[in-house]
Amino acid sequence: MTRTQYTNHLLNILAFDAIIQHLSIACRYWLHREIVTNSKNVIDEAIVSTASSHIMQLSETIINNNWQRPELRYNSDRELEYLDGLFWKKFNPKDHV
Repeated sequence: MTRTQYTNHLLNILAFDAIIQHLSIACRYWLHREIVTNSKNVIDEAIVSTASSHIMQLSETIINNNWQRPELRYNSDRELEYLDGLFWKKFNPKDHV
């Protein structure tokens, strides 16, 4: 796994956690630190540290379900929307977990 692939996977974990808020502050800090560590020389092999069980569970969920981060934005009424093909629809977290 290259550093870019690993970093994208970590970003998916953070995005998934932002929707359901499952991880502790310490776990989020670890994820951010891993992203910074692997942000240089992106074609090199990833530098992977040992993750906590919570992070590993989310990682397995993301991989097993082929979960991708939704494209999000706020509309003029400050409501969160996601891009569904060509149209923006109201974001419901339950639809993306």
